[in-house]
Amino acid sequence: MNSKNNAIAVTVLASLVWGTSFPVIKIGLSYVDSYSFAFLRLIIASIAILAISVPLKKFQPSLFKNKIIWFLGISNAVAFVLQYVGMNYTTASKTVLLVDSDVIIVALLSWLTLKERFSNRMKAAVVLGFLGALLLVTGGNVSELTGGELLGDILVFLAGVVWAFFMIWNKGLVSKGVDAIAMTSSVMPVTAILLLPSALILGSMNLSIIATGGWGAIVYTGVFCSTVAYFLWTVGLKRLSVTISAIVLLLEVVFAIVLSFWLLGESFTIIAAIGATLILVSILLASV
Repeated sequence: MNSKNNAIAVTVLASLVWGTSFPVIKIGLSYVDSYSFAFLRLIIASIAILAISVPLKKFQPSLFKNKIIWFLGISNAVAFVLQYVGMNYTTASKTVLLVDSDVIIVALLSWLTLKERFSNRMKAAVVLGFLGALLLVTGGNVSELTGGELLGDILVFLAGVVWAFFMIWNKGLVSKGVDAIAMTSSVMPVTAILLLPSALILGSMNLSIIATGGWGAIVYTGVFCSTVAYFLWTVGLKRLSVTISAIVLLLEVVFAIVLSFWLLGESFTIIAAIGATLILVSILLASV
């Protein structure tokens, strides 16, 4: 297996783990407020990655002097707050679509800032991927997007926009050869630090009232969806263009919809299956 295929494989694994986060967050928000949840998730993520990076001597304190690390932390923190607050008002399925619509923004930003070139095949991959995600979430009934609270939809869409910049800045660092574990062990603590004020001011931070289900969601998303998934995605990003990475991450939509169908009783139709197929086709177009 060549390096590009390896990179796609680890990015698929990252999308699988990240895809599970949407229904898990939706469940967790019934136990704990948005601001405390986001902060506690990143604290758990920071502890997990430092427990790995320090013994392996991968922790690099000098990275905290890099302004890009702080840009990553700021964008990550803002996006988490937007997504968590927004998910109080909208569904897990709509959230994953609106967040992952950043594939179009990523393609535009990578062309403008990273000077990535796009063949007609890549353009078709972006369009097919977004169309597939749309069909997967709506089942072909676009009016589904108007259901629920508009505020929630706007907030989670803005989270996707912010994460588009997050992806571009990540690519800039990994292209310079920054180690994936070292990067994870700096971005996670910085994000946690920046989330602390919102948790203290707007959250309850009463840990004693968080039920077992809430802690389960916090620990799962912290260890797997922040630490493990971010590490895997960063490894893949070293060998992939940021646009190809964003297209592969559309698999989050597939995984999130399937899990939401199973855990939350959200719908899954033939049209949705066609949408999932289009996403797979877009990934094949982008990867060959």
